[in-house]
Amino acid sequence: MIQHEFITLTLAQFGQILKIPYNGQAVFTNEWDLASLEYSQETEGPYSTDLPTPDDIRRLLELERVMVDHTIKSQTVTLTPNQILIKKLSPDMKQWEELIRENVFGLGGHRDHLPACLAYMLYCVVAEE
Repeated sequence: MIQHEFITLTLAQFGQILKIPYNGQAVFTNEWDLASLEYSQETEGPYSTDLPTPDDIRRLLELERVMVDHTIKSQTVTLTPNQILIKKLSPDMKQWEELIRENVFGLGGHRDHLPACLAYMLYCVVAEE
């Protein structure tokens, strides 16, 4: 929505705007940990997907690998090295994250952490894949 006007794009139009391919990959997980991506990838057929490693995703998105306790909604949560908090993203990546989250995933869910499949989408945008 821009200035109270709904804008609807096809997958092909969205891919052309981002200058990335818009077909041929299929990965989805509700998990937060980047390692969960490998369990949801297609390994055969037209949507066979070769995934980057969690280290490759973190490196390209310029995220530090940390394993520390964080307080989220008054609860202490221990993060694994493969979990990413939204506040750790660069300002440019936060804008992409918001655009994709609101237009692909809807408005529900946790807004403080980055789902693994969304991290992969950001990786694809940066890598122009």
